[in-house]
Amino acid sequence: MSRLKELYHTEMVPRLMKDLSYKSVMQVPRLEKIVINMGLGEAIQNVKILDSAVVELAAIAGQKAVIVTSGHAYRLYGYVAPGTHVRIS
Repeated sequence: MSRLKELYHTEMVPRLMKDLSYKSVMQVPRLEKIVINMGLGEAIQNVKILDSAVVELAAIAGQKAVIVTSGHAYRLYGYVAPGTHVRIS
């Protein structure tokens, strides 16, 4: 179990039950997924920014970040990498 999910179950669920006066644990909202993303518009001109962003997100999340490439909808020339993201399940 990831650190964030464990923190949610051990600290946030009891606090939510007390604050919202829930009687059962099943009434507290559950986390399906946590996504941390970072958009880098400057990465189009300077690719080294993208490498440092991957390292920073890996330090925050504890997992390697995925580099996201642009598709046709962004109207950028070619498949450039304008951002990164990490999904914590």
